[in-house]
Amino acid sequence: MAEKETKIGLKGSKTGTPVPDSPIKGKVDITNTVDMMRKKLAKVHDLAKATKSNTDMMQLELCPIRSDINAINNKVADAEPWISMEEDTLAFSNKDIQKLQASSKALQRDMAELEH
Repeated sequence: MAEKETKIGLKGSKTGTPVPDSPIKGKVDITNTVDMMRKKLAKVHDLAKATKSNTDMMQLELCPIRSDINAINNKVADAEPWISMEEDTLAFSNKDIQKLQASSKALQRDMAELEH
């Protein structure tokens, strides 16, 4: 029975390789998402400078970014219980999760600066 319990968290990927059933599905997707959001925020920041009077347009640009940040925050919240587990049971390491947490906080600060 103990052996079956250890396999509960595993599921087959498309290649048939068992992968941890972590709430965060993969490091690459999240890293790319954070990088993409930084680029979007930089674009919105430039837009804000160029169109100081046009705040409606800026808010329109910020809405999808805000929802992306919320999605990342949810992934971070889902990952936090996994941080205390052994690293080999995670989809990626504790350091990666901590970097994600730091990135999420930085993105929230950037958003707050743009909104005020």
